[in-house]
Amino acid sequence: MDREAVIHWHKEHSFPVPPKSACVFCPYQSDHTWATRKKNYPEDFKAAMRIDKAIRNSTAEGVKHPAYLHVSCKPLNKIQFDKDLKTEWGECTGHCHV
Repeated sequence: MDREAVIHWHKEHSFPVPPKSACVFCPYQSDHTWATRKKNYPEDFKAAMRIDKAIRNSTAEGVKHPAYLHVSCKPLNKIQFDKDLKTEWGECTGHCHV
């Protein structure tokens, strides 16, 4: 079952829709999800910050084109997340299968 089928099944059976699961370092999180993770799961957010820093110069281009987890291409610890944004996820297509 893909995510849409799971949502449909839950709604059809009058169950609450479960939140989307993802690795703490998933780059397809919205500001809402990052802010929620930072506030409610600080250890997970710290792990994401460590990964974000570790990947910075991991590409063949190095410091010319550093890698970031956030869509703004800024370090997670420097971002003021838009907490009012209600969209939970960015451009996730589910290819990582979580």
